[in-house]
Amino acid sequence: MPPRNRQRPSGPSMLTPQPEPLFGAPARTPDPRPDPTPVEDVGHRGEVTEALVYLSARVPKGLRAEVQHQSIREGRPVAQLVQDAMRAYLDVHNST
Repeated sequence: MPPRNRQRPSGPSMLTPQPEPLFGAPARTPDPRPDPTPVEDVGHRGEVTEALVYLSARVPKGLRAEVQHQSIREGRPVAQLVQDAMRAYLDVHNST
């Protein structure tokens, strides 16, 4: 028996019909509420701090280990140690 000439359908719509939405799509209206203002965060000791954001940076494993060990020696969170180090750096370099 000779092989049949097969043709692919032109698109997925030929295979199955597109489902119709159950409900009409809601009209998009602009949100009348203003953008939320940053809320002050409460630290782990109850003090009020600035709103926090994530800061991502790739650092060598050895440096990360040193920072973690230093935070353990000082008995404070790594984040607080890094914040203080960055502030100290900026204080020195922004004075020019």
